Amino acid sequence: MIEPRKYLVLAPALLWLLVVALMIQDWISDPSNPALRGTSAYGHNQPGALSQGVLWSTIELAVIYALLLPRQFGPLLGRAVIAFSAFVAWTLLNVLAIMHSGGVLFLHALWLIIV
Repeated sequence: MIEPRKYLVLAPALLWLLVVALMIQDWISDPSNPALRGTSAYGHNQPGALSQGVLWSTIELAVIYALLLPRQFGPLLGRAVIAFSAFVAWTLLNVLAIMHSGGVLFLHALWLIIV
């Protein structure tokens, strides 16, 4: 029987799939519109926002698994503190950057806050 704790390993990947699906749905409902200029473009997805959001979230998921699930099991607390510190700084930077961005990058920041 598999311990319930082992299912927690899949939680970040399943959450990532959900966030990517929401990013795609937001991109379909609000695609990039090059006709919008200046302040009228605020709150709408910019060109390349979907690929940027999926790429960054994939890299972040890989970093989470690389730091917290290594092949050699050493002291987990040190790696967890490093991962937490790095992700807090990265999350704050992304939260500041979403001020005028569209829904895709907002979902990316939400992904970082949840992770």
